[in-house]
Amino acid sequence: IPLSIKLRSDQFFRITYWGQFGLAPQINISATATSSDGAFNGGSVSDMIRLFNLNMLVGGGIEYDVGGHTALNLGFQYSDGLVDLTTLENPEETTSFNAIRIVLGVMF
Repeated sequence: IPLSIKLRSDQFFRITYWGQFGLAPQINISATATSSDGAFNGGSVSDMIRLFNLNMLVGGGIEYDVGGHTALNLGFQYSDGLVDLTTLENPEETTSFNAIRIVLGVMF
C-alpha cells in the first residue's frame, strides 16, 4: 500500500497535470533465483531476502476529462529502493529494487 501525496493542477483545456511523491512499502511473499553457473536453478532464496522493503516513489502524468465524472489517466512512476533487500553480511554487496511503471487508467 503506497503512502504518498498526489498534487493536481487546475483543469486547462480538459487536461489536469498531477505529480505524486511518497513511499511504497513492499512485503516479500516469495523469492526464487536462477543463475548462469547453475548455483540456484530456480530454487527458493526466501531465507536470503528480507521480508520488508521500502521504496521512494516519484511520479507524474496527465488526466484528460472525457465528460461528466470520467477521466483518462496516463503517467509514469519511478520507485527507488531505500533499503538492502538481502540478508547477506558483506557490506560491499547490496541489492535494491528499482522500477519504472506506466500508469494507465480510467477514473470514474
